[in-house]
Amino acid sequence: MSYDQVLSVLGGGGKAAAASAWSGHGSNITRQIVKCTSSYPGDYSAAVGVLVAVLALYCLLSAAAFTVVEIVRAGGGGSRMVCRIYGEERLSAWTRSALEAAGWLFVSCDAVYLAGWVIAEGAMASAVVYGLVAGLVFLCVFGKVYRFLAWVENSQAAEAEEEPMEPGQCEIARLPEEILSAALSRTSPRDACRAAAVSPAFRAAADSDAVWACFLPPPADLPPLADGELLLPPRGKKGLFLRLSGSPALLPGGLSMWLDRESGAKCYMVPARDLSIAWRDTPRYWTSWIHLADSRFPESAQLRFVCWLEIRGRIHSKMLSRGSAYANYMVYKLDDESYGLDWPADASVSIGGTDLARKVCLQPNPQRSHAEDVVLPRERGDGWMELELGEFVCEGDEDGDVSFGLAETKRLNGKGGLIMQGIEIRHKN
Repeated sequence: MSYDQVLSVLGGGGKAAAASAWSGHGSNITRQIVKCTSSYPGDYSAAVGVLVAVLALYCLLSAAAFTVVEIVRAGGGGSRMVCRIYGEERLSAWTRSALEAAGWLFVSCDAVYLAGWVIAEGAMASAVVYGLVAGLVFLCVFGKVYRFLAWVENSQAAEAEEEPMEPGQCEIARLPEEILSAALSRTSPRDACRAAAVSPAFRAAADSDAVWACFLPPPADLPPLADGELLLPPRGKKGLFLRLSGSPALLPGGLSMWLDRESGAKCYMVPARDLSIAWRDTPRYWTSWIHLADSRFPESAQLRFVCWLEIRGRIHSKMLSRGSAYANYMVYKLDDESYGLDWPADASVSIGGTDLARKVCLQPNPQRSHAEDVVLPRERGDGWMELELGEFVCEGDEDGDVSFGLAETKRLNGKGGLIMQGIEIRHKN
């Protein structure tokens, strides 16, 4: 279709009037426009018409194909076959976008040119029509550009929110510190210390008071320490835990207390001074209280000679950690002249009306065999020996004492050379 035919339809004056207006009443502006285009565009060639038809047909088929893809995807199947017929989705999308851009550019240039031409010729109705076409094209192009810029901005914002991961950093380290603290508080003190070495994010959560407050006993259940046990206030809950689990602390009543490093359970040691020892106040049988540099307490008891050996102790069950398994250990030494302690003795533990008994031996004799059920002592890292007297579980509903002890009152042979430091009530894994 020629421009004369277009003007005849839109202008309403017929082909003759349009041609007359073009040939006889052209202004200088019209001549400049024609000059810029090098020649009068009266009729498009057949090749241009075929190109425009091909572009329009491709855009129509492209839109229809992608519509079918979206509908099939929403239905849950068949999208693979559609993509095979139409081609690779990403390549087709870029091809369609490029051809659509070329088509919009062609139409917009044509509309602007025609609008300027008809304004120069004075056909206002045609100018309005072409102006609307140009405005429509502008809005479509602006919408596509706006969506593209919005996509770019969202992509950049998403990349900015993603913090770069350090080499070796795992995804879990990117969780908020509150979530990491809640997770670590359900592990163990050892696991929390290991987690602190994973990354700075883990270290901040693993060292927080929220985590270590779960490993410490409740403040109301933590007994007060003796004067001078905490010369420097610990730094946070973790510092307090490490202090109490690193070495025993003395209590005002004479006991020593510490926390189990694995579970945080409270552990105690009853000193020899607080134990009930038969004939202890008789210098003939027990030496006056002696001081040993490697002892946890200022005084230790030394046995000189007895036939009736009996040592008892107790601790209130409320002082222990609820739901923890414990074992009682007699901590002692043997001097170079010890004797008579290589025979089995009776050990017992009693809690909540339940009595547990076993056979133990304070001094194994290589020349004498013992029954398999006789518990033998072992040497500790601090130079003392310990002998397990029994074990029990503190359920938490008991309201009374946990009693424990050792006795050899049947054979009644002479015994001597025993140095008592105390009896431990220690968490047993």
